[in-house]
Amino acid sequence: MQLASSSAGLQVLYLLPVAEVLDKEPTVTALWIVALLMGVIGYFIVRWRRGLLFLILALEAFLITAHLSELHDPWVGSAIQLEAGEAYFAHSYAAALVALLLPIAGWAVSRRLHKQRE
Repeated sequence: MQLASSSAGLQVLYLLPVAEVLDKEPTVTALWIVALLMGVIGYFIVRWRRGLLFLILALEAFLITAHLSELHDPWVGSAIQLEAGEAYFAHSYAAALVALLLPIAGWAVSRRLHKQRE
């Protein structure tokens, strides 16, 4: 019985640092809110000025890379995966994709409207 309780204690000690990693990361809801805000703002900026597409995409890519680099860190990423699971990674990538596709959609709409005027 002594061996079983010490083994359980070691498992709890092993998980203690892991349990605090996700507290410093944005929630899935926050990821989606930020991604949608970036995407919608980028959509309207690019619809207004098509030439700003690459600037908006570069800014969004920089912000997305900052988050995704933590997910792929050998220590932090594995701790996030243990605590939040694969769903957190899937939501992170899906939100990033939406944030990048919305300004491209704004560019396509602006281009189509510009061609119709000619």
